[in-house]
This record gives sequence, C-alpha cells and structure tokens, in this order.
Amino acid sequence: METPESLTIDYVDSHARLRGDEVELVLCGLEGAADATTLVLSGGGPTVTARTEAGTGLVRARTPRAGLVDGQWSIALDGVQVDARLLVQGARPLVLLLGVEGPPSVVPKARPVVPTPSLTRRVVRRLRRVVRR
Repeated sequence: METPESLTIDYVDSHARLRGDEVELVLCGLEGAADATTLVLSGGGPTVTARTEAGTGLVRARTPRAGLVDGQWSIALDGVQVDARLLVQGARPLVLLLGVEGPPSVVPKARPVVPTPSLTRRVVRRLRRVVRR
C-alpha cells in the first residue's frame, strides 16, 4: 500500500492556538489517523516533536511555545507531511496556513504616480478660464 504524499485536513475545523505557555494544534478530518503518535514541526532547520492524542479523524498535539521561533513550520504526522503549515509571529495569534508550501511571494509592480494639481492650482486655472470668457 502506498503512502500519500501529504495528509489532507479539514481546514474549517482544524486550528492552532495558545493554551497558556503551550501551542495546541488540532487537526481534523484525517482519515486513518487514529494511530498517529508523533507530530513533528520543522522550521527550516530546527525541529520540535510533540506527542499526539488521536481519535476518530482528529489529532491533538501540544508543545511549549518557547521552542517555536517566529516563522513558518511544516507539519508531519508519523513522518507523513500534513497539507498545512503553522505560522508563528511573535505575540500575534498562531495561524494554520493552507498547503504544504506557500505560493511564491510577488512584489507588485509600482504604478506611475501622476501628481494631482493642488486645490489652489485648480481654482486659479478655473478663474483664468472664467476671466478669458
């Protein structure tokens, strides 16, 4: 039997939140995840491992917030990637991002700024037109 490339979660019911000094991840909609024992968060170098509590289609894991530096963390359950990422950004709320990888960043092209005449300049133009008539 082949293992899936990534585990798909229910994005509506799944969430991440702070519980005191701990980060709690709740992943819902995982078929066959009742036997999951380990959740691994990878942040481009450091990894954090957490034990899981698994039920029917639900996996819950907690880990200390102090172990997670700011940035995006990929999520794996028993070595299989989860189709979501965890965003940690200082004192802001935790965010569960969609997808294994985010889309590439795009810097918008600068639009030319057309200076608008000041009110005084517009009034002077209008007065000149009136006087010329």
